[in-house]
Amino acid sequence: MKRQIVNSILATLTAVAIPLGGVFLPTHSPISQTTFAYASPQEPQLTITSVGEPTLAPGADLTLSVELINPTGEPMTITGFNVRSQSWPATTTVAVSTWLSGRTYGYSLFSADAELAIPAGQSITHTLTIPRSTIEWANTASAWGPRGIEVNAFTGDGDELSDRSFVIVTPDVELTRTTFTAVVPVVQPLPSHAVTIPELIGNVLAETENETLESGTGSTNSGAGNTESGAESQKAQTQAGLDFSAQWDFPGVTIMSDPMSDQQLDFKVAEHQPLPSFDADLAALAHSQNPERVNKFLRTGIPHTFIPAGPTDLTTLRTVRASGISTAILSDSELVPASAQLYNDDAHTTLDVDGEPMPIVVANATLSHAINGHLLVNGENIDLDPLDSRQAALAISAVLYRQQPNNQRAVAVLLPRTKIDSPQIPHAARNVAALAQAPWNKAASLTTLLSTPTVDFDYENLPETLISNGEINDQGLRNYDQALSVAHQVAGIFNVGSRLELAIDKYAGTVLSSAWRQDPQNRDTFIDAFKIIDRQAIRVEKSSTINLISTSSSLPVRVKNSYNYPITVTVSLDVPDSRLHPTDSDRLTIPANSSAQAMIPVEAWGSGNLNITVNITTASGLTIGESSQVHVRVRADWENTGTAVIALLVGALFITGVYKSIKKGRRSQPLDPRAASLATAQRLHTHNTRDLPNSE
Repeated sequence: MKRQIVNSILATLTAVAIPLGGVFLPTHSPISQTTFAYASPQEPQLTITSVGEPTLAPGADLTLSVELINPTGEPMTITGFNVRSQSWPATTTVAVSTWLSGRTYGYSLFSADAELAIPAGQSITHTLTIPRSTIEWANTASAWGPRGIEVNAFTGDGDELSDRSFVIVTPDVELTRTTFTAVVPVVQPLPSHAVTIPELIGNVLAETENETLESGTGSTNSGAGNTESGAESQKAQTQAGLDFSAQWDFPGVTIMSDPMSDQQLDFKVAEHQPLPSFDADLAALAHSQNPERVNKFLRTGIPHTFIPAGPTDLTTLRTVRASGISTAILSDSELVPASAQLYNDDAHTTLDVDGEPMPIVVANATLSHAINGHLLVNGENIDLDPLDSRQAALAISAVLYRQQPNNQRAVAVLLPRTKIDSPQIPHAARNVAALAQAPWNKAASLTTLLSTPTVDFDYENLPETLISNGEINDQGLRNYDQALSVAHQVAGIFNVGSRLELAIDKYAGTVLSSAWRQDPQNRDTFIDAFKIIDRQAIRVEKSSTINLISTSSSLPVRVKNSYNYPITVTVSLDVPDSRLHPTDSDRLTIPANSSAQAMIPVEAWGSGNLNITVNITTASGLTIGESSQVHVRVRADWENTGTAVIALLVGALFITGVYKSIKKGRRSQPLDPRAASLATAQRLHTHNTRDLPNSE
């Protein structure tokens, strides 16, 4: 595939980001994403597809493979080849870029006649072998290095097809190796769409149901299907993680991954360190002047090294250092030397932060770009195919070594944030592996690099505060806090337990990922979704007018739950009239898709017809249901009046009875007083004689 050379403006437009799960991953300068993708050619084309081994050993022949493509409708013939080479090994990164852009020329290294026919719409691969004995390339300690190579093919129509790449000639002596470290940050794909709390509820319940089905003895068809789908998804994630691990598991690599990721990574050789949870945008959180925000995302593991999502500042470095992160990795394009420097910096140095040196790792931006398929030199962007990306990276690495062959300085590269199934991963991994195995490099992990002594350089001070484009601001963080508070309050009505709280925190954490810098408007949409409450799902059912005749009673209100799961809500009254006073609210549990009746205690202090507002809230007072009015007819004095009337009636009946009894007089005839006295005396005499002896 032919390389494409574009100006810096077009490069900025085409190389800023790659899509990831509906959003974009950050690709701030100096590190850009690999593309390795080219449009199908419209004209005949030659592409160098192989230069043999990544480096050319002493005495080895040079083997070049080229692909010849004929996209036209007519056959094409090739009559000969010519191979050209740079006259001298490249000694600067500019020499590498100018060769690949076709702006410098070399000498003829090899030529050969050919008779090749390429049918219309087809392509062929042809191999050229150049004996080393015919190549006048010195491979001494002072003359080895990267050589630009160009292959020309001549067509029968008199046209010339060409392509360029690099060959790295290795020396015939053992070199003192320089430390080489590659840092690869791996992030979790962002959610593809904004999720509301009810949706999260459904997801958590579905997961719970699937786990129950898996652990139980029986299952339903739908449940089994969901379980199988979830198992397949988990299996695919696990396999993707293992594939990624296998590609990067070699010396010299330090993988820094999101500790909250669902993807399994397993390394036996490569170093593995954590990023902040969800790859949180620590710079934005540091700018909010709230250290606790930063600490929150470091509770699952404090990284050794902070990887900014873009240019950084002293405020951020000061905050992350106070949070326990001891080191930062910065691009050399961010650092301005205090004085002129003729050679590359050592990767392990220090930066002054508030008068104290902070260890930093300086990543070489040009080499990092080359690994990822780009050359950015002097404002020019050159997109590289996979072969040229590897060979350009090796060439730049060799140039850095040859700058000071007797005073080697460690070299570090920083790859852009990526996900494990990115199609660019195999190419980038292959390029890093070639660098780690180059005969002038010694592969080392980030921890090993940081254990070496620092080499001090004087840099200009970083800006105190540098707000990057797309970074969430204080207003956005306040909106985030409010949305998260609403989410947790709403979650409390569903009685799902801690799993839902964890799901909310996990989803909310992704919203503060540094990846959202590329799409801040969509980030706001995701945050606002957390505040969405479907008040129609919980509502008061219509009822007829309620008659209230007691001073103390309970007002009945029926509440409908339209969710597919039970809820617990608080039902309360809002009475703007002093004649009725609610003394409490009612906490009510309503089954799924059902209604339940709340009984709200009230006191009536007067009489009248009232319209009372019924509110459905969480325990903390957040309104989550549709408010409604209930018509109440209050007759608070009817009970007392009725009691008095009944008492009067009872009293009246009693008095009436007495009166009637008096009016009718006695009902028996009166006795003679003398007869009554005689009868009493006789009775006493009889009673006393019973107790005398011989009374019988």
